[in-house]
Amino acid sequence: MGHLNLPKIVMRFRKKRRRSKETQEPTHHFTIAKLQAQSTMYQHDLEDVREETMQLKKQVAESDWLLCLAQTRLQNLKRLPVTEVGENRPSCNASISPRCNPVPVWIDEIWLCFEANDASLKAAERHWQHQAPRVALEVILKAIQGSHLSTFEQIRRHLFVAALQFTLERYSESMQCLAMAFGLLDHPSEPHGDHSRELVGLAYYIQGRNLMVAGEFEAAYVSFSRAQSTPGLYRMVRKYQGVVVIDSTGAVPYDPASVRSLPQPCLNTSDTKDGSMCPPVPESVSGYTMQGRPV
Repeated sequence: MGHLNLPKIVMRFRKKRRRSKETQEPTHHFTIAKLQAQSTMYQHDLEDVREETMQLKKQVAESDWLLCLAQTRLQNLKRLPVTEVGENRPSCNASISPRCNPVPVWIDEIWLCFEANDASLKAAERHWQHQAPRVALEVILKAIQGSHLSTFEQIRRHLFVAALQFTLERYSESMQCLAMAFGLLDHPSEPHGDHSRELVGLAYYIQGRNLMVAGEFEAAYVSFSRAQSTPGLYRMVRKYQGVVVIDSTGAVPYDPASVRSLPQPCLNTSDTKDGSMCPPVPESVSGYTMQGRPV
């Protein structure tokens, strides 16, 4: 067996490795450039997919709105008795339809005044009704600090403060108050009685208004849907659900309860192409701007 010349073998291996590295280096640079180009292309594709996803989500929100309207309308038609003249007239039974409840008293379309509210809360409501929301906030905060409150009263006051903070455009503080209210609702230390339903509904309604301002239209629609069956909230919830659809899709939803059932003739026939009919105009969203704020 011949003698191995290790130094020569090592040198030959090093030269071969150097040549291999030189031949592979351009390929290495080419691979990096190719990967960078592919990465840029994939980023553009991802942006296109995100944009398409947003458009689909908007269409889903509008479809959900229309489906909810159709289901509500169908349920109402099943409940309405037919009179002798063949006209449908609603029955004012509050247990059947929340829309037949007595007209609720709203403050700035964000707070609903309930008869169950105690004296201190009603005093704060009066200040708010007289265009003094900051005074109302001071009154209610003093009432919270100066007395021992039941769980129900704590929740009510947290919701009241959340509504006030929303009116004062302190949306982060409003959401913090809502979080405290939801925490008490989820883990009550005592039963809420018959008022739990209205508390939950009002909490979701205020949450929906905050989410609208934040531009989270789908989440706002879901919150409004959870508040829809609460007595006294139905009409206001439906109004702002319509505003949500308009703000999120740019399309005006068709609401049979808030538009004329048939198109009305135009007084000026030059306003339409065929000079015959004008399309119905929703009344529930007139006078409102983006995010559902009154003009």
